[in-house]
Amino acid sequence: MAVKERKLSPNQIPKIERGTTIVDLDGTSYQIGDVLGEGGLGQVYLATNSEGKFAIKIPHFFQHCPDLIIESRWTLRAEIPHAVTVIALGQHIFTGIPEQVVTVVRNRPIPFLVMPRMQMTLNKYLKKNMTVPVGQAVRWIIQLSTACQALGIVHRDLKPENIFLDKQGNAFLGDFGLAIPASAQERERACVTLSSRAAGAGTPDYQAPEQMANATDLAPSTDIFALGMILFEMLTCRPARAVPTDILGNDHRKMIDWCSQHGFAPRKANFTLKEPQGLWPVLERCFEIGRGKRYAHHQDLIRDLTPFATPPT
Repeated sequence: MAVKERKLSPNQIPKIERGTTIVDLDGTSYQIGDVLGEGGLGQVYLATNSEGKFAIKIPHFFQHCPDLIIESRWTLRAEIPHAVTVIALGQHIFTGIPEQVVTVVRNRPIPFLVMPRMQMTLNKYLKKNMTVPVGQAVRWIIQLSTACQALGIVHRDLKPENIFLDKQGNAFLGDFGLAIPASAQERERACVTLSSRAAGAGTPDYQAPEQMANATDLAPSTDIFALGMILFEMLTCRPARAVPTDILGNDHRKMIDWCSQHGFAPRKANFTLKEPQGLWPVLERCFEIGRGKRYAHHQDLIRDLTPFATPPT
């Protein structure tokens, strides 16, 4: 594939031109289509072949290549309930890069992931539909909690953009670029440290207080806080926490100060929905600042949410 001459940083991966054919390590070919979206580590393209539609993820920068491989290990050819599966891995070599373009990408294989093409993200759904019926919203949170538990991870970046919906009305967890093993023993065995996996990374609007403070002992309760924030947003049609853009970024001290003043999580007074009796206490326990009072395990959250869920239509 020829790369058009344009300004690229030396470590930047060029965009794949529409119509390009790429081949995974199993020899399956895909034709690249439109860009579906972008994440912190990579760009996702629509891809097609005779078997259907797929999503292809390729890193933004050369230094992100190892992160993409790490991300794939969680769901590569695995049948994990309500997690977006990596169907295959591939490598693509960008050809035709003009000689005057300074780049480390020239003639080097760049990894890519092949995943199922999902219907839409929860973020897009919320923009289109505003709110979600209580039973459906609760069911989606249960499905996402089930995925985290089955994978044995702390996802660290739960947000509507990383939640995918299928045509049957089910939710799937995706984008595992920041995920770490939930067990400290597993992290030690895998030589994973938060310093090596971007300790303060994530999205401030959904982060638990300990993640915002760069704690090194994150646990499933960290993701449970974020799931509570997402459930609140689905039910009320507004973010549970809207951190001003001028304090976003790596200045965690400013974010903590802002949350200390305005609240790390919403209060019942903000929950204007006529909730089913008993739902707010579940949310409130997700929002506990002290982890000793918050749900520690996904199975406990799932147990308390189940009475409020409705099955898929």
